[in-house]
Amino acid sequence: VTLDFGRSEDVGSTGGSTIDLTNLDVSYSRDLTSDWSLTGGATLRKRTETGLADAKSTAFYLTLGRNFSFRP
Repeated sequence: VTLDFGRSEDVGSTGGSTIDLTNLDVSYSRDLTSDWSLTGGATLRKRTETGLADAKSTAFYLTLGRNFSFRP
């Protein structure tokens, strides 16, 4: 599980927007064999900016990976 949060705001008098970014990532990995692994998870994102509507997105993923060694 990973949670990231970032904030950008105006420190002067220019009237810039305040932006909040939040990412939540949840994943699970499992070894299928000694060489193959399977990872699945979901990422939730939210972006908030003053004066604009909130933006939200969700991504699901599934990856199959393999480890190998090469000796010349």
